[in-house]
Amino acid sequence: MRHIKTLFIISAIACFTAGLQSCVLESEDYGSINDTVFPSSEEDADMLVIGSAYEIFRLGQWAGFFALDTHTNVGDIVISKAEGYFPWNWGNYVEDMWPMQNPWNNYYKKLSLLEQTQEKIAGLPSTDDKVRARQIAEMKLAKGWLAFQLWTYYGNIPLVPLEALNDPTNEQDFPRSSDEEMEEYIVTNISEAIPDLELKYQYGDPDYGRFTQALGHTILLKFYMQKRYWDRAEKEARELMDPKYGFDLVPVYKDIFTLAGEGNIETIWSCVAERGICDGVGVFVANSLPFDYDCGVPAQQAWNGNALTWPFYNSFEQGDQRIDPDIVIANYTGKDGVAHSFEIDYVNGDQSKQLYWGPAAVKYEVDPNTTGYDSDIDWIVYRYADVLTLLAEAIVKQNGPTTEALELMNRVRTRAGLAPYQMGDVSTTEAFMEKLLDERAKELWWENDFRRLDLIRNDLWNTKMKEKCEWYNVVPYTGKEEYELFPIPTSAIISSHNAIEQNPGY
Repeated sequence: MRHIKTLFIISAIACFTAGLQSCVLESEDYGSINDTVFPSSEEDADMLVIGSAYEIFRLGQWAGFFALDTHTNVGDIVISKAEGYFPWNWGNYVEDMWPMQNPWNNYYKKLSLLEQTQEKIAGLPSTDDKVRARQIAEMKLAKGWLAFQLWTYYGNIPLVPLEALNDPTNEQDFPRSSDEEMEEYIVTNISEAIPDLELKYQYGDPDYGRFTQALGHTILLKFYMQKRYWDRAEKEARELMDPKYGFDLVPVYKDIFTLAGEGNIETIWSCVAERGICDGVGVFVANSLPFDYDCGVPAQQAWNGNALTWPFYNSFEQGDQRIDPDIVIANYTGKDGVAHSFEIDYVNGDQSKQLYWGPAAVKYEVDPNTTGYDSDIDWIVYRYADVLTLLAEAIVKQNGPTTEALELMNRVRTRAGLAPYQMGDVSTTEAFMEKLLDERAKELWWENDFRRLDLIRNDLWNTKMKEKCEWYNVVPYTGKEEYELFPIPTSAIISSHNAIEQNPGY
């Protein structure tokens, strides 16, 4: 069986020559494809799947959904110093602010590509019913997952029916879907996909990196948490605790984010990386290292872009392994002999200093074989610590603090080298949630969009973003509760002839 990483290259070439341009967001005309040439085999069908579904959910330098800074560099505990993103740090959103347009402009209409590709694959001859069922399931999961991600950014989106996509004469403009339609689309696609996917793949398996049942349940868990369907979320989280999946916490926190730690028992799904085929965390690491920091790998580039906020960093308890100096650079002496720290760069410094905005949020190991900003290290999208703490929240939101919920939170906390909380520390729902959200922030910092969703789900987005603004005192906070959702790009509204309505507050 050909390795999934290799299929990234082959599928890109094959889909290009066949006319399936994943960058084209309108309906595709498959009539020009000669089915006797391509696609004509199970491997050809796999190329279609990889070139459409997996092409979206990857981290490839600046390509792929998880390469969007919009997906990670948002919230009260992180700062992006990159020029195009810096104004966006403070929550004062306006229409057509560049980072908030990216998910819509780059990925919304790819739902149409996924719909049409699924139909194409379903109509191909098959020699293996199980493989074909898996391919269809991968397409369904991709549709549900992409719809979920876009929903977290923009709310309900237009869901264009397949018959309209397949009719090049159809010029109908579709409005945003209803709450019921959006939920049905996400849940139905993912739920239908799960039975025909593997539970999980072991690291080293040629199919490691494909979508799995575990991934499907995790996406449903995330969706139900945002919908505040606590009982359904609890069911999904408990499913993932079933021994058949084999998930557990890695004993040492920083080992999760290393080359040697790839495929660990905590990782539910990651974007697989292999130099020259699909890049890993290289751009993220380069964007985190301070300009003058000696990381021990001469070829490694350093752009000084990603930081934790100082208030967040200073809130960590003594001995917390989640800010180990190998993954958070809070004080150092540069290559030029100049020292950097909170006191030097922030208290007594100015905005030109390397650590003025906060300690460098590296998190991942520098690949010793990097040639600049490439890396063989996989980007982790979902892991088990996330599931355990979400289960604790779902339990508490239904029943108040319980012994089980406390034990779940403490499993994650004590792994970091800290003393467990006692029930007296979290005797009310409010007290428990304050501790839990703090633990999740310290456990999952700079991992995808978890923090934004946590704050929105607990009605804290506006409060926390205001606190961030006031602490740094760079710009006055002008945000509002409606900014939990991003604005729809003006171009999308105009091209729909106003069938798509703008989000409230913009």
